[in-house]
Amino acid sequence: MMKTIAMSLVGALVLVGSILGVKAICAHPIDEQAVKNAPVEQSNEQNPIANEGEVSQFQEISHLEEIVDLSKYQIEVVEDLTNKRILLLLDEKGHPAYKSIFIKRKNIHKVIDLNGERDFVETLADK
Repeated sequence: MMKTIAMSLVGALVLVGSILGVKAICAHPIDEQAVKNAPVEQSNEQNPIANEGEVSQFQEISHLEEIVDLSKYQIEVVEDLTNKRILLLLDEKGHPAYKSIFIKRKNIHKVIDLNGERDFVETLADK
């Protein structure tokens, strides 16, 4: 009887701890202003302008095409790490117009209009 009560108590504690842990992880929203104002990493080397074949394989491109007419922009790969990819969409004068941030593990894609008109955030898990 005591063994059953003890095991039930341990099970309940594990369940509550798991729920609280998941809530704590999910409770950290993306800091919109910090992401928007995050500096674009500059180096002495030119970041490569991505070719069409490379870009078409990026998971977030279909979402980006829904928001922006990609034919009007050159895509510059700023960063392509294991957990995130940052792209800049450059206008015909070479000025950044949009910033695309894709968090790979969580399938979160954020598109920032650098002219300040609109920002788009979407979880791509359903796509």
